[in-house]
Amino acid sequence: MLQTYARMESVQSRRLVSSKRSRIDGYDEPSRAGKAYDGDGFAFVRVAKSFRDDGAVAEFADPGDANTGEIVIGGACVCEGYLNDAALTSKTFVDSPLGRVYRSGDVGFVHAASGDLILLGRIDRRVKIRGNRVELDDIEAALKNCALVADAAIAFDATAQVITAHARVKAPTFDATTEAWMYAAACEFHCRSTLPKHATPSNFVFITHNNWPLTSSGKVDRVTLDSWLRQGKTRVFRPDAVTPERGLESIVARAWSAALGVDAAAIGALDSIDQVRSIHWSPYDRVGVVNVVP
Repeated sequence: MLQTYARMESVQSRRLVSSKRSRIDGYDEPSRAGKAYDGDGFAFVRVAKSFRDDGAVAEFADPGDANTGEIVIGGACVCEGYLNDAALTSKTFVDSPLGRVYRSGDVGFVHAASGDLILLGRIDRRVKIRGNRVELDDIEAALKNCALVADAAIAFDATAQVITAHARVKAPTFDATTEAWMYAAACEFHCRSTLPKHATPSNFVFITHNNWPLTSSGKVDRVTLDSWLRQGKTRVFRPDAVTPERGLESIVARAWSAALGVDAAAIGALDSIDQVRSIHWSPYDRVGVVNVVP
């Protein structure tokens, strides 16, 4: 089997035997994209440590120091840009201390011992939630580890600061009317036990196992998931709220209700401020109902 990095002009191809998959310090073979070229004139792969305000590379990570950052490609292999797309060209093909480079949008590092390029995800899947940097792929990985979930796709509303989790139900049969509350509570509990509070999804959308949308290349079809939600084919769901007790819990619930414009009856005693915000800012105003795609 021949494995290559998509930006293969700058990465040496390696012949791999699929039955003997190896690991490097805990990184599975699929994360390895080959040995990165460095300074042979034709091409080099480096990790950008910081960028200037205009998007140009300000500083590169030193080769072999395992700093994580955006992977950039330079050298004679770099073309002039995108045909008839000056805006995208200026954003992607930028200056650097080593000359003109291509910003790949991939996040990773060059392994110090082996020289392998280790891919960790896409930079457009990195978001900020109340000042905290969050990798949406990390949330997906955590939810996929839930015993009830076969696959997952995470969407993030930057304006509302709300995380919505689309989950593919592992069981071949799923009855939303009787099981959805249990699934939502279990998924939320699992995420809370493995992720920071600010990275825990506030909303859940459940899709039956056989109706999980895939692209022609076998990847999750995120466009279709979003389209289904917009069209009302699927709906956002939250776990049952625990009724606040009289006293301080009820006072806090009423205060949050007044401040966020949320019905006090929908606020649970165990809800975080993020969960309450998700009621107010829920995508497409479809909170509280599950309508699994038939």
